[in-house]
Amino acid sequence: MVQNDSLPSLQKMKLQKRIVVLLGENGPKTKNAASITLNSSYKPVLFGFNSLIEKGLIQAIDTKERRGRNFEMFWLTQRGVVLSLIYGAASAYVQFEPYCNTKK
Repeated sequence: MVQNDSLPSLQKMKLQKRIVVLLGENGPKTKNAASITLNSSYKPVLFGFNSLIEKGLIQAIDTKERRGRNFEMFWLTQRGVVLSLIYGAASAYVQFEPYCNTKK
C-alpha cells in the first residue's frame, strides 16, 4: 500500500526527470521557458530546478536579457547528460560540448 505522503515526492521526481530530458533534447532554457514547454506551473518547476542544482545535475551557464532583466539559463552537467540519456532523451539531440563549462 502506498502512503499518501510519498505521492508528492514521486510527482516531484517525475517532474525532475522531465526537466532533465527537456534540457537534454532542447538545450539550455530559463526556468520560465521550461515551465511553459512542460505545460506546468512555475512554482513546481522552480523547486525542481533548485533540487537538480543541489544534486549537481544542472548548472547556470548563461544569462538571457528580457525587458531589461537578466534571467539565468540552465543546462546539464556531465552527470545530467548521462542521466538524460538513461531517461530516454533522444541521443541525436543531446548536446554536450557546446554548453559545457561555459560559466562557473
